Amino acid sequence: MNLQETEKNFNFKFPQKWIDICNTGAMAWLECSSDEFTAKREIYLSAPNAFLMLNCDCEPLLFDKISEKIEDLNEWISWCEEDEELSLKENVKLIPFGQTGAGDLYCFLYEDGTDAEPKVILYLHDEYEDPDIIGETFEEFLYVQMLSAVANDEDIQGEHWQTHLKYLSEDYKNLLINKTADELINDYDNIEFKQAEIWYES
Repeated sequence: MNLQETEKNFNFKFPQKWIDICNTGAMAWLECSSDEFTAKREIYLSAPNAFLMLNCDCEPLLFDKISEKIEDLNEWISWCEEDEELSLKENVKLIPFGQTGAGDLYCFLYEDGTDAEPKVILYLHDEYEDPDIIGETFEEFLYVQMLSAVANDEDIQGEHWQTHLKYLSEDYKNLLINKTADELINDYDNIEFKQAEIWYES
């Protein structure tokens, strides 16, 4: 499944920055079937431009896996609705696109339609609180992941990190370049994530 088929199947539009990065070829491996990806995993992920192959806790989902993760997400939402007597707001649509090592899901949060730029949230499978907003835009999310990678010993002179730097606008590049690893780690530690208010009391 490719990007356009994914958008059509789930009735949403990826953020423009995601599309721009995809058009560089950096996401080619996301179009693989699970079997194909498994067979060629090292080839795909060792490519210097492989999307989000940084030391951050976000593994992008193969496009073919998004349907399965939507089912998981809907089940988690149903647990919250049953246990906490909460309901997901009617104007909210969540599309998972990545997961943590613990199985939590990074999702695009669309509010009042699927054409506007979505926020990025981290939906925890075992918590019922409003999820953290990891980025008000997808580009801000990518910036946060690059800081996170440095905090996890990513080499800021390494090919992967430097390639991802090129994906960012000048405004975000300027927040990263000419800084030491320690300065970037301090920037990451000082981030205070807001919460996305996606629930209302039933």
